[in-house]
Amino acid sequence: MKTSTPSARNDMKTKIILGSLLLASGLAARAQLTWVGGDATQPLDWSLVNSNWDDGANTVVWTQGGDAVFDTAPGGNVRLRGGATGTGGPIEVNSVTVNFGGTLTLTRASGNDVDELYTVGQGLFTIDAGNILSAQRISGTAGLTLDGGGEIRSSRGFNYTGGTTILHGTLRPESAGLPTGTGTLTLLDTSGSGDATLRNRGVNSNFDFGSNIVVQSGSTGKAILMPDPTTGTAAYTHTFSGDISMGNTLQVTADANGLAGVALSGDMSGSGLLELGGNAFVQKTFTLSGDNSAHSGSISFYTTNNNNPHELVINGTQGNSNINLQANDLSGTGTLTYNIFSDTSDLITKTANSDIDLSGFTLDINTTGIQSFLEYVLINSNTGVTGTFANVTGGYTIDYDGTDLNPDAVVVVIPEPSTLMLMAIGLLLPLYALRRRK
Repeated sequence: MKTSTPSARNDMKTKIILGSLLLASGLAARAQLTWVGGDATQPLDWSLVNSNWDDGANTVVWTQGGDAVFDTAPGGNVRLRGGATGTGGPIEVNSVTVNFGGTLTLTRASGNDVDELYTVGQGLFTIDAGNILSAQRISGTAGLTLDGGGEIRSSRGFNYTGGTTILHGTLRPESAGLPTGTGTLTLLDTSGSGDATLRNRGVNSNFDFGSNIVVQSGSTGKAILMPDPTTGTAAYTHTFSGDISMGNTLQVTADANGLAGVALSGDMSGSGLLELGGNAFVQKTFTLSGDNSAHSGSISFYTTNNNNPHELVINGTQGNSNINLQANDLSGTGTLTYNIFSDTSDLITKTANSDIDLSGFTLDINTTGIQSFLEYVLINSNTGVTGTFANVTGGYTIDYDGTDLNPDAVVVVIPEPSTLMLMAIGLLLPLYALRRRK
């Protein structure tokens, strides 16, 4: 009887492993097909029966789950016509590339929402700058990732699961907004300079986006949230109720006349700059109501019309964030937490036509660190400042009229180091006496 040697057995194992890897690679491979349809013999149908695609060697029909490339103008609106017979159903895509310098419009052949683009695999859309992909509806199980700097529009909304990633470009829901609660919204790439924008165009209602938002670090671009209802005058509030992690700048704009305001009600964290504002032809209210004690980045509140200010309302806990109001107003019932020992600039800066109502706020002063000065400018100008803090932790004195050293400002007066020591001893003595009784 013939027996195999160890060397032969090892060679056989190697062949089996290589064969398995090649088989797995073949199963994972996806067809990259380039659109060539729309001639006299083939209608403008993206289907499983029309030979409108080039695989590099032949003209072929679409393969579900493949990679679609539109590098020339398609010749008109492309009708989605899925299903085995091409009579209706989803078209499944791993990726879509649009780079011909125009708008690719996808329509429904049967008039039903089953004629939709359906994401599988990567769910990657590379829409180059200057290009637009306009789809009736995008669904799927792979989420959606947008790159390239172009724009995706959907007139009947998005209905996918798996989250949304905008690396570079603009995602523009035009009726129903993005799906919420089915995955994180991730904004910006980890390198480069491209902006990432979510523009809720035409969502004409009070709208709550409940998914968490992550702004990635590394890019020099901006992450932008742009609520944009198209009807009414100051009629709607758009709310982002998920938690927001800011590793980079996040800009929240309110340019639409139909927008009454924007609410960020989730918890914020990270060191990224929060920019709020927009045109002031219609006043907007920006409300922060979450626990933002872990957000150390500054808040910049801008306007394009100094005579018609917006209002920032802080009803939650705000971390060690310097606030630049410019020509806008500030009020609220929240807590302003500041480490005045490690901060070297005015905590709140304003112009003469900004109004601040302090009467609802608690000022929480963090005393960690080494103090080298006796007073600290909390607000650079007391013009337009009304009310006094409802509560000030630590027993510090607030001078609302300014001092000789810092006139016409709101100043935190710091006790001498000896006074601080006496305050600390006064706090410790009851604890010491309690221990002695035990």
